[in-house]
Amino acid sequence: MTNYENFKMGIEIEFKGVRLSVVEAYMAQHLPEIAVKRERYNHTTQSYWKLVTDATVSTDINYREGDAMGGELVSPPMQGQNGFDQLRKVLFVLNTIDGIRVDVNCGVHVHLSWADMDVAHVKNIVKRYSDYEEQIDCFMPESRKADLNQWCCSIKGGGRRSYPLQRVLAATRLENLSFASKYHKVSLAKINEYGTVEFRQHSGTTDYTKISNWVKFLMSFVEASKDLAQGASTNYKRKKKIAFGEIREQVAAQGWDLRFAGTKYKLFDSEGQMRGFQTMEQLDAMYVEGTRTLNHNFTAWFETYFNVQADSLLNGVEDSVKDYLNQRAAQLAA
Repeated sequence: MTNYENFKMGIEIEFKGVRLSVVEAYMAQHLPEIAVKRERYNHTTQSYWKLVTDATVSTDINYREGDAMGGELVSPPMQGQNGFDQLRKVLFVLNTIDGIRVDVNCGVHVHLSWADMDVAHVKNIVKRYSDYEEQIDCFMPESRKADLNQWCCSIKGGGRRSYPLQRVLAATRLENLSFASKYHKVSLAKINEYGTVEFRQHSGTTDYTKISNWVKFLMSFVEASKDLAQGASTNYKRKKKIAFGEIREQVAAQGWDLRFAGTKYKLFDSEGQMRGFQTMEQLDAMYVEGTRTLNHNFTAWFETYFNVQADSLLNGVEDSVKDYLNQRAAQLAA
């Protein structure tokens, strides 16, 4: 499982309903041990939580005073369990302020950094996020899916703000990645300035459970992206339109052959020896129902024969976070 202590995180929480000056005074009174200061709009990383205006959510802005109705609460760089504890305390007090609310225009942005960040790892993160984007969308409300939101556009390329995916994947130096536009689900625009990868997809919320589980998922996603799997992927797209192509083509990539034989598929190794068989019902059970996406039945079967881990979206994610994400996907699909 992922060691969360290996990551530094910065979290930006957009909200509406209350003036920033009111939030600042309330936090000082009810949470004096954690500094929360109101500032004019800026992108400077501070050692304390700051309250700033935000063009997408703030109204009635007083630029001189750095005050407005609604805005953004920005954390300092935090790490591990101490960071999650601080986040919990801040959100608990924030949610006791009368009038605090979020709507479809609000978002939560997460910055992550870690030791020994290099260009290959960051490119893997972008590649995997692009590959699994449709599955990650299932954890989000409609307003944050696909290419529907101008502030967190798709990174699959094209769309309202074209993401330079192939240019990112061709980069050879970390400092050359900052050209990627800010307003995408994964942003590298500040990688030189802050040394972070920013994830912008999560919808607006002040709920600790939602934010902490999302951050833990992202940390695990980043960790799993360090080395792209050499085995197989649950998100593999078949190259040819053949039955069970997602499975058969990945088996073929290992030098084996899953071959149709009457009412079942026989599995032959690289020397032509039959090693087993699968019925069509068993192969069907390796797919997420109604989709061409493979599931845990496939990964377990693949790993049994090839002794390598098949990549999946939730690789390395702890069970409690998996349960939360699966429940959220089911709720949003209902």
